[in-house]
This record gives sequence, C-alpha cells and structure tokens, in this order.
Amino acid sequence: MTFTLPPGLALQKVDERIMTLNVGPQHPGSGHMRIIVQIDGDYIVACDPDPGYVHRGEEKMAEYRNYITNIPHLERPVIHDSCNVLYPYVLGAEELLGIEVPERAKYVRVIASELNRCIYIMYWLAIYGIFLGHSTMFMWPAGDRELLIDLMEKMTGARVTHAHFVPG
Repeated sequence: MTFTLPPGLALQKVDERIMTLNVGPQHPGSGHMRIIVQIDGDYIVACDPDPGYVHRGEEKMAEYRNYITNIPHLERPVIHDSCNVLYPYVLGAEELLGIEVPERAKYVRVIASELNRCIYIMYWLAIYGIFLGHSTMFMWPAGDRELLIDLMEKMTGARVTHAHFVPG
C-alpha cells in the first residue's frame, strides 16, 4: 500500500538526536498549561508554550445576559481584586449607553478600587510569606488585610465579591 500526502504537505527529515517532550499539562491557577520542549542531550533547542483555553466560556455566557446581570459573574475570575476587574467593564457600558456618572460616584469608585488593590497586595504578600516558609510574614499582612476588608464590607455590604460597581 502506498501512502501519498495531501497537496501542500511535505515530509521533512528531523535530526534523530533531538527529542520532543511534552511538559504538562500543568495548572498555573486559571487554566492548563503545556510546554512542548525539544532537547538535544542536556540542551534545550526549542520551547513552545501552549497556554490552552483559560476563558472558560465567559464571553459566550455574557452574550446572553443583560449588562447588569454580568457584573457578579465577571468579578469571579479575579476574586481578590474584583473592583478593578469590573471598573473597565462598567466604564465601557456607561460609554456605550451614554450615561454620565456623578462626580461623587467617581470618587467612591476610585476609593473602592484603591482599597481593593491594597487588599490584593496584602493577600499576595501573605501568600508569598507562606511560600518562603515564614509564618509571621503570612500573619501580619493577613491581619492588616482584614482591617481593609472590614472597611470594604462597611462600604459595600460584602467582604470579598462586592458587585458594587454598576453603570450609572
């Protein structure tokens, strides 16, 4: 039996010393990651990262919802910095709808975003302390973070996922 290649395809000879390895799939947090590595003995000749699909259908789900009902759903992927994830979405919705926001609302949004950013940095610092094996470095930022979370709870009524930004 003779094998013929389809038009436009050609075989190429590959160096027999080069080995192709699939590293992964790993799970770096939000999705799966695979790295295709070509090695020649102990040397890496080529490396091709394949991040895969990490959107989890967010865009498709948002197509069939009202712009306001998307707000709680959109803050879930980055749960520790939810205000800063929602801010561009709400600004875009306001621009498309032609809504002018009062000055006070702009100030409240900036304050909430900055508090949320500080909460996220405290979380990162605490987790970094755990990775270093330093439990005190975990406890201090985590304790300071709780004070900021209490402020956000007084402002929005929720501790972590606020859904506080709405168009208008």
